Amino acid sequence: MTPATRAAIELCLVPEMMCRVLEAVQFPFTVDVKRTRADLLETMRAALAPLSDAERDATSDLVHLIVTEAQRSGRRADRLGLTAYHLARILTDADLLVIGDDDALRRSLNVMLPALQSAADDEMTDAAARKGAVRMIRDCQRRGLFPALSLEIAA
Repeated sequence: MTPATRAAIELCLVPEMMCRVLEAVQFPFTVDVKRTRADLLETMRAALAPLSDAERDATSDLVHLIVTEAQRSGRRADRLGLTAYHLARILTDADLLVIGDDDALRRSLNVMLPALQSAADDEMTDAAARKGAVRMIRDCQRRGLFPALSLEIAA
């Protein structure tokens, strides 16, 4: 895996997870939801842009596989959304993911996180999502992703 491919995979995980939440919950197709989906797709396109077509396809396939595995363990869309939030928090705390003030990912999170608040208020769901984020990082590290991330930071 090249450094560019690894970086693209790492950058696509959170937006792919949030896209799955949008699909699973089937939010009313409002302007905010359309814009959020477009922002998430823009974030992934930007991460994949430096790659060749073959690398882009392989990277997209691996991101899809990793998120599908996380989705299977999370089952519920709200838990997957919280897992994505906790993953993003861990990565930003470790300076492995930078989300700018007017970044497409920030705009998406600003729309989606309030919708996940009731799940976040449920201690069991939130704890399961935190554990899911750590488990996902461990799984990713077994695949050669996030090599600089300490599991103590993630735990």
